[in-house]
Amino acid sequence: MFEDRPKKHQRTIVCRWMDPSHQNFELAKKIKGLTKKHAAEAQYIMELQLEEEEKLHKQQSETLKTNYKKYELIDGAQADGNVKRLKAEYGMTLNDH
Repeated sequence: MFEDRPKKHQRTIVCRWMDPSHQNFELAKKIKGLTKKHAAEAQYIMELQLEEEEKLHKQQSETLKTNYKKYELIDGAQADGNVKRLKAEYGMTLNDH
């Protein structure tokens, strides 16, 4: 169907138990320990990233709430006529776009 798809490789993954007397037993133990170490490091990095994202979320939500309050204050000042009164008092022209 897809002619440009890469061909499957001929290698397969085989898992088996190794005897402690096997020549590659120590190497396999080192690789196993290294894999566990990498998994622990990856988990720690993910936790740090999650903490940073939570801090960023908190900061952004506070900023959003502050901006919302600011615009509500501006809308309230326009609704009760304070802006028109100040505009007339200071002799300014404002566009109502």
